[in-house]
Amino acid sequence: MDTKIAFGITLKGFRKSNGITHRDFGTSRTYIGSIEKGHVSPTLEKIDDIAKVVGVHPISLIVQTYLNMDVNHSFEYLISIVKEDLAKYHSDL
Repeated sequence: MDTKIAFGITLKGFRKSNGITHRDFGTSRTYIGSIEKGHVSPTLEKIDDIAKVVGVHPISLIVQTYLNMDVNHSFEYLISIVKEDLAKYHSDL
C-alpha cells in the first residue's frame, strides 16, 4: 500500500474514532480531506498539528500508518525495530 493512502486511512480512522470532524481542523479541512484521500502527504509539522487536533501522539499516527501498509507485521514487531534503531542512536537505552 502507498504511504499517502496508508496515512490517509490512519488519519480518518483516528479522527472518526475520536469524534473529530473536518470542521474541527478549521481552515485546513479541505487539506485534511485531501490527506485522507491519499492525494497529498503532510509535512512533519503538519503531522504534529493534526495529532494535536485528533488528540493522539504524532508517533501513533506514524506507527498506525506503517501497520496499515504491511498487515503481516504486528505492532510488537514494529516497536521492536524502533527500539533497536533507537538503541543504536542512544547509548543509554
